[in-house]
Amino acid sequence: MQKKDYELVVELALAGERQDGKFRGLRKQWKEYRYTAYQRLGNRAAQRDLAMDFILYGSFEHYLELKSTYEPEEWRSVYPGIISQLEKDKKADSSLYISILIEEGEWQRLLAYVKKHPRLIEYFYKYLVSKYKEEVYDLFIQYIEHTAAWANNRGGYQRVCELIKLLKKAGGRKEAQEFKQQLLEKYPRKRALKDELSRV
Repeated sequence: MQKKDYELVVELALAGERQDGKFRGLRKQWKEYRYTAYQRLGNRAAQRDLAMDFILYGSFEHYLELKSTYEPEEWRSVYPGIISQLEKDKKADSSLYISILIEEGEWQRLLAYVKKHPRLIEYFYKYLVSKYKEEVYDLFIQYIEHTAAWANNRGGYQRVCELIKLLKKAGGRKEAQEFKQQLLEKYPRKRALKDELSRV
């Protein structure tokens, strides 16, 4: 690499991948060398192919690099194939999938994903609330309800109150107030919960 003999780097890296094929970490390192060599050689086609391997490993950095090798209009025809592949791959990294949806402004897909995993609403509501206010508030209430049902100590009740405050922060002041009242009526004997709710 220091001698800038990138063709040799590719050759040696491929040999390394064959030799260390069963060791995931080593195989990935060899691929990194090969990827850098392709970049320096200006071999865009090979770089793009290898970038896809890294994306399937869970690398958002390689996703952004791959995107940068295309013109915006060209990318619009490439991107659907990538997202479709990630959706089919059950082992795909969920944080990578979410990062890509945010990068691409795929709010409908992000909402659909959060609906399957309501606990994620507290992290991603800020991306969704302007377009899907009602759905966001419903997801918050669903998640708070579930959290309240499992809470059985002051720590759990404080968590419920944190989520109610978050719903309020997301713009659901009325919904937060109504739901707080529902909880007071549903759990009249839970004094610690009453005490925590009184502080919201």
